[in-house]
Amino acid sequence: MALVWGGRPGDDGCTMGGDCFHLEFVSNDPNAELPKRTAEAQQVFELIRPMSEQWGFTNAEMLGFKQIERTGDYDLFEFNRGTNGNWSCMQKTMSVFAK
Repeated sequence: MALVWGGRPGDDGCTMGGDCFHLEFVSNDPNAELPKRTAEAQQVFELIRPMSEQWGFTNAEMLGFKQIERTGDYDLFEFNRGTNGNWSCMQKTMSVFAK
């Protein structure tokens, strides 16, 4: 897990807009259909949701890998908290082209 924090190029400090917790995990069932992988990510998200809310963050980012090595396809889960306090999740399939 990492705290994604700090100023951006051109900023004179932290803006608290895009700051978030970032968590990477290895899926228990990497070949499952997307709904099951998303449900797993939502369970893992519960590890960082309380901290995200305590810090006042409105987003969090998680990467779900198929294996320990960071190669091939993985899931990017972007969590966003609405003004009503509820969290939503968007998923994108990404690829690592490293050897």
